[in-house]
Amino acid sequence: MCCVQCAKCLGGMLIPLILLSVLTNLLLCFPALEIVQYEQLSDEVTYFGGIIGCGIIMCFPAFSFIRLRRIKIRHCFGVDVCGPRCRMFNSIIYAIIGVIGASYGISLAWTAIKKGPKCDMGENRWDYPFYQWFLWNKCKRPVGIVPWNVTLFSIQLAIGCTQLTACIIQILNGLFGTTCGQWKCEKYC
Repeated sequence: MCCVQCAKCLGGMLIPLILLSVLTNLLLCFPALEIVQYEQLSDEVTYFGGIIGCGIIMCFPAFSFIRLRRIKIRHCFGVDVCGPRCRMFNSIIYAIIGVIGASYGISLAWTAIKKGPKCDMGENRWDYPFYQWFLWNKCKRPVGIVPWNVTLFSIQLAIGCTQLTACIIQILNGLFGTTCGQWKCEKYC
């Protein structure tokens, strides 16, 4: 069944992306591997786009897509309660949830890249100098915070875009599976 195999493949692809997204967000909580106070973290780090959006929320579609083939069909008076078309329709709903989660992570990562990290500008004054590139060297600590944040938020942005693409593909795959049903195409897959 091509639609189910495609969904299972997409779900399997999402799992390592979820783990990587959570890891990048955790690393962002320790700027340049230094421990700072919560107020000294950038706002986008504390909104946890990698943990919540591209992590926890993305677990729902990922496990739904992987589990799609294993769901047993229940019969009620000889009628399938949730047949193959119903399961594919449910995968569309989970994919839409995934689109929302990925969009949340993407929007936070994009905003963080544009806004830049919060850093000590001297005299223990924490601010965002990133909007003016000539002020980047004014960051006294954490040392190397600008490349740290730009790199990790760029990774998070790429992860979110990949997850968004996978969920959109599953929406189209689910629509195809819902309208056409499950058919075997071993010679073509």
